[in-house]
Amino acid sequence: MMETIELEHITITGKDIEAAGLTFSSAQLVIVQEFGSKQWYIDTSDSGPADLLDHYYVSDNIAVRMTARARDGRSFSGTAYVHANVPRQACVLRGDGELTVS
Repeated sequence: MMETIELEHITITGKDIEAAGLTFSSAQLVIVQEFGSKQWYIDTSDSGPADLLDHYYVSDNIAVRMTARARDGRSFSGTAYVHANVPRQACVLRGDGELTVS
């Protein structure tokens, strides 16, 4: 089973980055449930700011704490890894562990 949720706001906080808003033209939270396990990730397009993407593109420390708000008003938080794709101005936040919904 797969659920896709449109997001309107994402904030990430890393070991060497204080809370920073991630800009994007579109972002989807994808939750996949299979065989009793749950995985999640966030896929963004036209992402920025550029210096934030540049930082995670070259950094060895890509773990962040993420909070996001969906268009339907739900809030999500969890730990993720930032996979920046600077040439395409995009990034994926790959979830690590539980995704909290409020």
